[in-house]
Amino acid sequence: CTVAAVALTTQKGALFAVAAVSGILCMPRFTQYYLLRIAVTVFAILVVTVPLGTEGLLLSDNGGVFSFASFAMRISQTWPDAWQWIGNNELFPFGVGLGGIGGAQRFYAQNFFNPSDNLFIYLYANFGLFSLLYLTWISRLGAHLPEDMRDQSITPLALLAFNLGYGVALSMLEDQVSALFIGAGAGMLWQLHQRLRAGLWSDSY
Repeated sequence: CTVAAVALTTQKGALFAVAAVSGILCMPRFTQYYLLRIAVTVFAILVVTVPLGTEGLLLSDNGGVFSFASFAMRISQTWPDAWQWIGNNELFPFGVGLGGIGGAQRFYAQNFFNPSDNLFIYLYANFGLFSLLYLTWISRLGAHLPEDMRDQSITPLALLAFNLGYGVALSMLEDQVSALFIGAGAGMLWQLHQRLRAGLWSDSY
């Protein structure tokens, strides 16, 4: 029912992300860990490359809710305007600073408000080049887990895969619920690694 409801809106990015993650979760259990790790990595790469690789493209943004007009608008208007704002106001390599784009602009630069509509652009405006480190870190959190911990990693990996996939077309961290789920997913994977490291230094008793 939720998928059908979202299909009636312009939020096509959510549908692609949930379709990818749902498809993986329908695969045999022993493949899910590897496929979700691949999905997290691929989506993290797309979050960065899509807004950079589409720069300068001219696309028509005409159409209704059943079209890709909103995505075309991101490519032709939202993302170029966001890069222009960042270029005019950043202190390289630190970006614009916390609250440098998105909702916070309504308090100090309302006329230049830009939703960014991309997780990498949002992170870059706030953290500069460190955003690449954060994305790399979060995409590697699920790596190198032993067999007995992989079942516990499925849910957090699925959460991160969905949020990174949808992050191609939306600045996920501005949504408090998404931020909570990203933090929960990353935190659980971090805890698994902490348990793994602790186990290497403790005896079996």
